[in-house]
Amino acid sequence: MTDNELFVIVRRAPHTDTVELLAAFPDQGTAGAAADELGPGHSVLPVRMAPAGPVLVVHVWHCQVVVTVGQGWELREPARLGGASRIVLDADDWPKERVHVDEQAGDLEAAVHGQQVRYVNAYAPSAARARELAESEARRIAEA
Repeated sequence: MTDNELFVIVRRAPHTDTVELLAAFPDQGTAGAAADELGPGHSVLPVRMAPAGPVLVVHVWHCQVVVTVGQGWELREPARLGGASRIVLDADDWPKERVHVDEQAGDLEAAVHGQQVRYVNAYAPSAARARELAESEARRIAEA
């Protein structure tokens, strides 16, 4: 256990997605013994405990740009990705920026419509940065 880790007993209801958090323990052994005594459907999960004080929540933004080779590009408005937000407790929690060019979608577009199209998806912790990454990659593709 680290100084900021607790062990939570979780009960999963059979045949549903219902999850109930029963109790948190400072040590895994005690939590495990209690979960065993409670029986099937109970498990122990480690969770990090946030320090007292303000909480930093960071969101992940997605921005897509569709590049039609030789014709320019269409930038879509950045949107926050649902379910991708996170609580930042240390530097490892900070979402990584990334850019993905969907080659398969581009190949399909070429096969169906005969156009060279590249779908660029950029991910970042702010809408402005996601847009910047998407535009930068679109520019690189258009100039290639």
